[in-house]
Amino acid sequence: MQRTTLNRTLAKHSLVAAITLTLTTNLCHAATYPVTSSNDDGTGLDPNTLSWAILQANTNPGPDAIELQTDVTLSGVMKRLIDSDVTIHSDATRRAIDGYEMYRPLFIKSGQVTIQGIDVINGWAEGGTSRAGGRGAGFGGALFIHDGQVTMQDVSIENSVSVGGFFGGSGYGGGGLFGDGHYGGGGGLLGHATFVTTGYGGYGNYQLDDTTFGLGGEYSAKGTAGHGGFGAGGGGSYDGTSGDGGFGGGAGYSYYGPNGDGGFGGGGTLNGGVPGFGAIRRYAAGFGGGLFIRSGSLTLNNVTFVDNHARQQSKGNFSSEGYGGGLFVLHTTTNSNGNHQGMPTTLPTVNGCGVTFTGNLADSDPGTNNNNDDVFDEANRITPDDGLSITNPCGPPDDLIFADGFDP
Repeated sequence: MQRTTLNRTLAKHSLVAAITLTLTTNLCHAATYPVTSSNDDGTGLDPNTLSWAILQANTNPGPDAIELQTDVTLSGVMKRLIDSDVTIHSDATRRAIDGYEMYRPLFIKSGQVTIQGIDVINGWAEGGTSRAGGRGAGFGGALFIHDGQVTMQDVSIENSVSVGGFFGGSGYGGGGLFGDGHYGGGGGLLGHATFVTTGYGGYGNYQLDDTTFGLGGEYSAKGTAGHGGFGAGGGGSYDGTSGDGGFGGGAGYSYYGPNGDGGFGGGGTLNGGVPGFGAIRRYAAGFGGGLFIRSGSLTLNNVTFVDNHARQQSKGNFSSEGYGGGLFVLHTTTNSNGNHQGMPTTLPTVNGCGVTFTGNLADSDPGTNNNNDDVFDEANRITPDDGLSITNPCGPPDDLIFADGFDP
């Protein structure tokens, strides 16, 4: 396992730069929440788990800190999305957040978020499935950034996978980014649909309340089914019009009527419905094996992406796309099939230095400078700190001035 320590980074800087970074790291927080439980079911209901700490930060005004005092392993889907100003860091010992090769460790909905001195490992972002509707996309195996201003310092993202929903499932509802569609209800961002009931969208403790965020589309027997919310599948129908998938969600299926379309990366349906970008037929895309950013800003300082994988789904001669083994940066504000639900109005920005890519894999990349095993950045949204490459070592801040008044 490749690791980069914060101490080695600071050794490259002058004393003044080190002091500046230290002061930045130790800003006064409204509260600090310790994480002392090594097992986390993702619900946030058990004190001193990571998901509990995220919930406290979301509901407490002002900037907060979450300190990992143990390694954390997820035993359930992370249902608490970061939606506030917070810093997540290790204590004196470097800590890891482990997705157990089953779950995505972190999802940032919004906020000014700093992640520092942590390994995010063994993440798994697999889209929800559906029998006749579209499968959901897999985005950001270790970390998904919906929006916000995110800074990562001395972080390793390792052995994580993004992949569209697998074959199987039941019913007409489309799959979500996690939840499976069922007989008629669309799968949700965080939970499966049950019969005609829609998939679960979240606990509703978000700062910007949106009752449809992550909620699967509703079933309609003869009318028009509901569209999926962000990350959710469209509702199914028997003799009416099925719903479109939200961002990453699969289309709902109609037995006799018109079919919905897939969201960005989401699949179409068994006998119709247009898939979203990177998907084909019912088979959804896998984008950002390590990290996916949809909107906002991302700063990477001494971050490593190791052995992450963006996987395609295939059957016979048909294969969806797998792009951005390490990092996927959204490149468009419109979906290729005209279903623009959940697409941002402004593209994200990424900057940084000292970024290392090792052993990442994207199944479909053409091997170009901006679409390869490590990075998908077809809109060229990545700006290196030195103007050359984000893999070049980090140097002292540009505004650093020595006591004699001269720049270094």
